[in-house]
Amino acid sequence: METYRTARIVHSVLIFVGWLTTGVSLLTMAIIFAKFGALGWISAGILLAIAMSGVLTVVVSQMGVAQIATAENTDRMVHLLRAALEAPRPDRRIVAPPLTRTDDETISQLRAPRRH
Repeated sequence: METYRTARIVHSVLIFVGWLTTGVSLLTMAIIFAKFGALGWISAGILLAIAMSGVLTVVVSQMGVAQIATAENTDRMVHLLRAALEAPRPDRRIVAPPLTRTDDETISQLRAPRRH
């Protein structure tokens, strides 16, 4: 679907930048500890905060990608439902995928009488 192509590109760039930020800050933190030992605690704290912001950038961008996928799936469902509703009356039916064993078990559990 072309509607969200730009958003996918932006999120992909943000994910890359987030991982790059995290990696560079953790690598720099390791170098500072190797050179300065315990004196590098202040710098390490700042770099750890930068690494965490990189991870949060990745998380937010992945949530955006998930939102785009949800929008695309919703669009597909709308098209399928419209096609099913606009079909001639005798052929008007929605064909569902075959049930799996876990679906059968779930349905039988739902149909079983409840005990209070």
